[in-house]
Amino acid sequence: GVNILNRKPLDARTALDKLQRRRETHNRVERKRRDCINQLIDDLTKLLPPKHLEEASSKCHRVNVLRGAVAHIKFLSESNSGLAKTL
Repeated sequence: GVNILNRKPLDARTALDKLQRRRETHNRVERKRRDCINQLIDDLTKLLPPKHLEEASSKCHRVNVLRGAVAHIKFLSESNSGLAKTL
């Protein structure tokens, strides 16, 4: 391979090391992103009332949590508009 920044040829070892470092960095960033998403899903699960969660087991699937959050937001929106009409 050739280093595109300074056009110097790279030996195979250097190219493999560079590729490995790139993969490790990517994996670390992706792991951090997934951990953040999982933490936010857990927080959202704790905020939702049980009637909006379809719990088949002790741990909800992410799509069910998101579906329940949408249902709860719609419920709150309808309740809010109903209360606004009565005022």
